[in-house]
Amino acid sequence: MTKTPIEPEDIREGDLIRVEFPEGRIEKALEFRAEFHGQIRYSGSGFAYFLLDRPKPIVVLPTEVGRYLANGTELVTLHRNGEWLWNGDGSLAIVWTAEEMQRLAASLTKLEPVAETAKRVTDAWEAWRSASSWETLNSARARIAKEFGVTS
Repeated sequence: MTKTPIEPEDIREGDLIRVEFPEGRIEKALEFRAEFHGQIRYSGSGFAYFLLDRPKPIVVLPTEVGRYLANGTELVTLHRNGEWLWNGDGSLAIVWTAEEMQRLAASLTKLEPVAETAKRVTDAWEAWRSASSWETLNSARARIAKEFGVTS
């Protein structure tokens, strides 16, 4: 654990805090888990507060069956039975419960099926197809390429 100085108003519920007392006190320090935002144990001058640990927020898991990108890099799938299949780097698939997923995933992004993406691209192109000039047409192409992540 490392000590990071923290202002009392920046203390969050669940933080592990160390209070170091001013010179002349018999006690030198106290550690506590904050029960609410901004909680301090002592007021006055000379008290120093340090953040020792801040728990990760619990991820609110989606309920829609489908494939997701976890933490921006790893593929996971939510099945109808509520189990999560974590593909990790693609070499091994592991089944996780919802509780395990909450601890492992910082963020989940729903992946759209290819057919839905293709329909959105086609619809976007059709909306711009009636462009009246090359400049407008090229602008439409650039906008569509940017929206759908086309790099070449």
